[in-house]
Amino acid sequence: MTVRYNYLPQAEVMLMVYEGRSTAAQQDRLFKEMAAVFGVGPFTNSISDMSALTSTTITSSDMFAQSSAVKAQVERLAKPIKQALYAPHALPYGIARMYMGYADISSKLDIQIFDDLQAAMNWLGLQGTAETLFDSQNWRSIAD
Repeated sequence: MTVRYNYLPQAEVMLMVYEGRSTAAQQDRLFKEMAAVFGVGPFTNSISDMSALTSTTITSSDMFAQSSAVKAQVERLAKPIKQALYAPHALPYGIARMYMGYADISSKLDIQIFDDLQAAMNWLGLQGTAETLFDSQNWRSIAD
């Protein structure tokens, strides 16, 4: 499992690309590294490309704990955040729906699932094409 990530400070958007199998430990590490490196953690607008996700070991309990932690932090923010989940296939779509269901209990967290990466970018107000934006990053990565 690998997750690549980068923060666009001008747009205040975190980009993430998931490849292979996702795990709860990897998600916890990702959240900690995002906070340490960029100072934002999962508490900023974001777009997650889940198109290359092949499996997950994240349980419903793991997802509830993660979404509850995000919700608790988001409630303290002055303005709502948006999370765009690009999930064009059945497996990532199911994972995205499960996360969305747990996180949907906060009025300060707006989550949308997209089957088109460009539409996800447009929803977040990002300029340019998805291909150009995602191909031109200086990615950081976490691998299990």
